[in-house]
Amino acid sequence: RIAFSPAGDLGFDDNILLTDQNETDDAIVVLVPSLQLRFDHGQDYVTLDYKGRDRHFNDNSDLNGMEHYVDAIVHFRISKFYVELGDKYANRRDPFSVLQIVDRLDSLQNDAWVTVGGDFDKFDVEVSGSFRRFEIFDSFFDRYDHRRAGVSVTGLMDIMPKTQALLEYGYSASEFDDSDILDSWTSHRVLAGVKGELTAKIRVNAKAGFVQVINDDTNNFDDNDDELTLFALVGVDWDVLANGTLRVEFQHQPVESIFTSVAKSLLFKVGYNHKLSDRASLNVGGFYETQNEFKGGEDRWS
Repeated sequence: RIAFSPAGDLGFDDNILLTDQNETDDAIVVLVPSLQLRFDHGQDYVTLDYKGRDRHFNDNSDLNGMEHYVDAIVHFRISKFYVELGDKYANRRDPFSVLQIVDRLDSLQNDAWVTVGGDFDKFDVEVSGSFRRFEIFDSFFDRYDHRRAGVSVTGLMDIMPKTQALLEYGYSASEFDDSDILDSWTSHRVLAGVKGELTAKIRVNAKAGFVQVINDDTNNFDDNDDELTLFALVGVDWDVLANGTLRVEFQHQPVESIFTSVAKSLLFKVGYNHKLSDRASLNVGGFYETQNEFKGGEDRWS
């Protein structure tokens, strides 16, 4: 199946640089072309999704730029086992949530992963490996360029006809290209959760627990201590109306920081989707996000 969707938006932003004072406003025209490809063969499938975002500012043309997002997945089964290969590519020009700065800089993030799983009646097992590469195309902020590798093992057990309980162990290691400025760090996490349909109208994918962050501490620019903190990834979908779905997300996890190597990120999102017809839908939502350095002090941004 092939689907192409040209789209465009006209918007107004009262603070395009996200500054605390002396805000700059502007009108923005956004072009959003997208392309979806999917091939199915029984339980096996291949998907390729592309989305572009081309923004044109009325008064601040130096901020104009095209962004590219590509997602690819290959999924196939062999008897009771399945394998999934994935890659997510993002070439952005609006990386506030990653950089914690106000400048608009080009960045590239590439996430690749492989998951091998087995279905054994009421008990399933998944083993996943992942790798991330992040780059900023700037001579100063490229100190934030980093790599992250991780592995996780998850056990799932049927507790209801369409619901599973899970227990997961995960390990990840992050390394910055400029190790003289920012320390590398590793983490170990142990999580428990549930996924599936709780009722005919409520679907959930939630896991929470604790993560131990261990810092390398090889430079003098930060003084982070090892820390045990909350790790949570929670998503709930509720069909509140026949054609309307409410989605709530909560995330709390350690992330790479351009200031002190590692920070705690908190994200809360609420969204509502209402299907108006086969070709039209209405989406509204909002989010709150904040990031706090492990070494203490005030939030860097929210």
